[in-house]
Amino acid sequence: MPDDLDYAWLGWLLANPDGWTDADLSAAESLIANQRRALEDLHPDDVKGRSSAQDLLDRLEAALRAHRAP
Repeated sequence: MPDDLDYAWLGWLLANPDGWTDADLSAAESLIANQRRALEDLHPDDVKGRSSAQDLLDRLEAALRAHRAP
C-alpha cells in the first residue's frame, strides 16, 4: 500500500522530468510497465478504475517524453 511519501515522490517525478536521475528514469520506466499491466488486468466494465489508470499512464508517459526531449 503506497504511503504519503510514495505519493509525494510520484508527484515530484511527474512534475520534474528534467531533474530525473538515472534511478528516477529506471523507476519511471518500471512504473509505466506496471501501469500498463494493471490497466490490462482491469475489468472492461470498471470505467472509473480504467480511466484513473489510463490517466496516470498518460501522465507518466508524458513525463518520460519530456525527460527525453532535447
